[in-house]
Amino acid sequence: MKKFLFILSGLIPIILSFFGMGTVLVWYSFFVFLSFFKKRLIPVMGRVPIPAFLFFFLFVWGLGLATEAVFWSDIYLLGIGESEDIDGRNHNLWVHLSMYWGFYGSIALAWTCALRWFRFTLPQVFVTQGIAGFTVEQNFAVLLAAFADPRGVIWFPYLAAVYSPLVVIPFMLLQERIDQRSRRDHWIKYPLILFLQIIIMSLLTI
Repeated sequence: MKKFLFILSGLIPIILSFFGMGTVLVWYSFFVFLSFFKKRLIPVMGRVPIPAFLFFFLFVWGLGLATEAVFWSDIYLLGIGESEDIDGRNHNLWVHLSMYWGFYGSIALAWTCALRWFRFTLPQVFVTQGIAGFTVEQNFAVLLAAFADPRGVIWFPYLAAVYSPLVVIPFMLLQERIDQRSRRDHWIKYPLILFLQIIIMSLLTI
């Protein structure tokens, strides 16, 4: 039953994309798809001649920028959403991406540091990054709106489906190279992730 529900959850973003909801949520579907092939993919990732944590950092960063590119294409190529969602200066994809390298780089760097210090499980990574993404989205505007109107929490599943796969996919495929067994476990790891992302983001996006 759990497997069926997991597969169904992966199909929902694909179905929604046919109803004008955009394609950015399909990253979650990609995560669900890859999870069924991880036993074959993990050994392949283990043969990539790049240090594990550097590979993880580049993987997360690359997925982040790819997500932003999908968001851009939803608006300018597919006509989904309003063009005002992106500043007029960013109609060029490369210019748009150049403005987000620090944002996604901060997510990648924060997790790279945290995984060197603490032990995480796959569900912990998913939920923690979902909360972090919800918090920092639009410079905390979504979080503040949720405080003003609790109904704003309905955005959490959406943003978790956007932000969590950026970290969960690399973590899942590189978990054997990022040996977590020797890392300690402590509750401080959860607020640490959020703190690191906010601090690094403030430095890289000035």
